Amino acid sequence: MKPIASLLAVAAVAAVAALAACSSGEILFPNARNLAGMWVAWEFTVTDSTGTRDFAGGGNQFTLVLDPNGTVTGHLHLIGAGEGGADVDADMAGTWKLDHWTITFEQAADTFVRDTDFRFDQAYLRADFVSNGTTVHIRMIRA
Repeated sequence: MKPIASLLAVAAVAAVAALAACSSGEILFPNARNLAGMWVAWEFTVTDSTGTRDFAGGGNQFTLVLDPNGTVTGHLHLIGAGEGGADVDADMAGTWKLDHWTITFEQAADTFVRDTDFRFDQAYLRADFVSNGTTVHIRMIRA
């Protein structure tokens, strides 16, 4: 009977560890309810042949507010990132969908957001992609 007692002890320790991880605020498995809320760009860099531009801060803004019902609101404002150096200013209204760990967006605004897969990674929403020789790295945190 000792092997069963040892197995039960290991299971109890694992259960306590799992509960402790959940109580720390870390999301173990994403779903519409626990991803809901405001997310803001904490890291946002764009690298091309001219160098790397940092769009986190400095008057730039990228926010997404995910509602558990599948709608999204928010704003994208990037200084000098548009055509001919114009500012990008876009409403992020639309819908979002979660498929395992990947979040996709449907929006009227014609920005990279609707063409990019965001991945839930621990406490972050993350997007990394390359388009026409330009590398984009975004990490969003819950506000």
